[in-house]
Amino acid sequence: MCKETESIFAHPIDLHLATRGIQGWPKLSVEVFSVNALKEFYPVGVGFAFVPTTPGTHKLRISTWRVAPLTLFDSIKEKFYSGGFTIVKKDLIHTGIERYKISTISSGVVEVHLSVVLKNFRKYNIHFD
Repeated sequence: MCKETESIFAHPIDLHLATRGIQGWPKLSVEVFSVNALKEFYPVGVGFAFVPTTPGTHKLRISTWRVAPLTLFDSIKEKFYSGGFTIVKKDLIHTGIERYKISTISSGVVEVHLSVVLKNFRKYNIHFD
């Protein structure tokens, strides 16, 4: 039986981004870590979501994944020693170019409440109606 764990953080994000179009629209990338009894931290999930393109308050549910252990030894090492494997190339998290080569497993959901304010988009003929 799987035990569900919930952690609540209330950390504001305040970003000011400038663009003349929606190409290359920003993404919100998350990395979830755990801490063991020896105060060592290790990754337990990564994921991303696009920032909504419409103004207003949005609730994003970011599905996270982690690298799957390939052998029994890797599973034991992950469980009792060092936690999960790390991803060296961080761009693999939000691009699908080489991610298909990695064996992954789901590791939960991060929920983010985000308010989006758009300014001066009509000036460049970008309308969000």
